This record gives sequence, structure tokens and C-alpha cells, in this order.
Amino acid sequence: ALTATPAPARQEDRAQRLSGFAALHGVRLAPEVLEGADAREQERRVVEALAQGDLALGADSLHRLLRVYEAHLDADGHYTPAPYPGPLTLLRASEVPAPVTGAPLPPQLALGDLGWSAWTSRPPEVHSLPGDHLSLLQEPQVAHLAEHLRRLLREADPDALAPPSA
Repeated sequence: ALTATPAPARQEDRAQRLSGFAALHGVRLAPEVLEGADAREQERRVVEALAQGDLALGADSLHRLLRVYEAHLDADGHYTPAPYPGPLTLLRASEVPAPVTGAPLPPQLALGDLGWSAWTSRPPEVHSLPGDHLSLLQEPQVAHLAEHLRRLLREADPDALAPPSA
């Protein structure tokens, strides 16, 4: 099962990537604000913009979160996926960040299956859960996610959640 993750796609420009990161967190930051600055200054500007938003994280946490995001994008850019022949279940966040001026969101977010049907031999089974990409893993939304996963596991293998026999 996939959790609120768009299918692979590339964003070439770092300013665009960082602007997209800010947009995912509800902060407007046009790529032009970042263009021409070195990597350290770009990161400082993004963290400063995010600190003005609703994220309840300190600067150190924001720097780490940004580095993890970039590492994921770099890994995604070096990975060449192959079509998956089996069934695919997508647990999708029902809330999508609103597009902000100058900071386009990944185009896959507009698709009901987040673009995964291009990578599977049959359409994915999509379940919409309350929350957005980040809040899906926080209370109270994570309880909905856990219950959905339990139900899907029971459907796939009724013995999967049975307690071990003594």
C-alpha cells in the first residue's frame, strides 16, 4: 500500500523543488525568490518562509525536514521504476495543498490515483483518508490510516492480524 505519495516525476530546477516544498506546507514562495542564490542561502530563505507559516517546528527541525525532502527527490530522480504487475492499493490524503502563485504542485496531485496507474498493469484501488500529506501521519488522522490498514490486511489475509498461538 502507498500512502499519499505521488507517482515518480522529475522537477529539474532546485528553486522549483524548494518552492514546491514550501507549497506542500501551505507557504507561498515563488521560485524567483530563490533563483540566483547559492544552496545555503536558498535553504535559509525557505526555512525563514516556513517559520512564518503554521508549522510548529523550530529552524533546526525545518532544516532537517528540508534535507530529507531533497534526499527523497534526489533518490526519485535517480530511480527508474518498472511497471508493477500486481495489485496496488493507494491510501490517498483527501486534502491537497492549494496551488500557490509561482509554486506549481506536482501535476500528479490532480489525478485521482496520483499518477500511479501509469506504473501498474491495472488501476490502483484508491482509498481517500482525512487529512493532507503530513497530517495523515498525525493524530487524529493516523487513527483512520491505521484502521484502514488493518481492514486491508484482514481482507488480504485473514490470519495476518491474528495473535500468535501459544
